[in-house]
Amino acid sequence: MELAELYLQAASTMPEVRMHNAYYNKQMAYWQIIQSMQELEKSINGQMLMQHCM
Repeated sequence: MELAELYLQAASTMPEVRMHNAYYNKQMAYWQIIQSMQELEKSINGQMLMQHCM
């Protein structure tokens, strides 16, 4: 990860790398949103199960 970051910093002056970097950041943000939604879904399901048990 660190090596990739160093590479991106060194090459970020090149427009095609900047475009790729923006795309990569969008993909990462997308996956983070999906993961947090899945976590939320799990916690909501857990809470619903808890309520059913009570």
